Amino acid sequence: AMNTKLMADLPNDDEIRFDLGKCHYNLGYLLLRQGAVEKAIASLQQAEQLNRVLVDRFPDVPRYRHLQASYVRKLGDALQAAGRPGAEDAHAEALAMTEKLAKEYPDNALYLLELAQCLNTAGATLAGTAPDKSEAAYLRALDTLNSEKVAAWSLERLREKAYVLSNLGDLRRSAGKPDAEKPVLESIRIVEELVKREPPARDDLQFLSQAQENLAEIYAANGRDAESLALFDQSIGREEDLLKGSPESIDDHDLL
Repeated sequence: AMNTKLMADLPNDDEIRFDLGKCHYNLGYLLLRQGAVEKAIASLQQAEQLNRVLVDRFPDVPRYRHLQASYVRKLGDALQAAGRPGAEDAHAEALAMTEKLAKEYPDNALYLLELAQCLNTAGATLAGTAPDKSEAAYLRALDTLNSEKVAAWSLERLREKAYVLSNLGDLRRSAGKPDAEKPVLESIRIVEELVKREPPARDDLQFLSQAQENLAEIYAANGRDAESLALFDQSIGREEDLLKGSPESIDDHDLL
């Protein structure tokens, strides 16, 4: 509220505009996680509109362009969740911005991570209609995350790699392609290492269940019923434990 008032009083103050844009993005992100999709869209639209002014004013400042790509990508996610038009255009715009940034700064971990996230989103969007293009997007994301030009990656790189690998395996299973099991097994291995950290992140525990469900479906499709049922039992048990700890969680209800 204070930043909003300051923005109204000082519309040309770039620092206030920057801070207010980040506040709207953070609020939109949380609202989307909570399932309040329409409110999330409104907040994310304000974030990208505020930051777009900074991108236009300072086209040579990569930080603003990186944030703009993040804001637009998340807005696309919210529009997609609401079944509203514009999601595909938003995702395409975010990908184009991030590809340019990654080309200009090939050793920047943040920009390459954002590029991988955009490519992962592209892969998921294409999965139902163009599986070959979807797989190509996932493979590009993995190549990006494996770049040796980055001196120091964050843990988010491992998380994103696990997401992409699981999505790739699930795509191959649903498209009837070979080699579905290997990427999901690698995804699970990565997340199992992440959840050893104390305390384990809730998102990591949730994703481990999702990856195990993906692997269980692969096993079921190949007649490995006992292994499939064992994985489903593990996944459901973990989600039930998470739900007991946070019964209001939208994500946990959706997974169960």
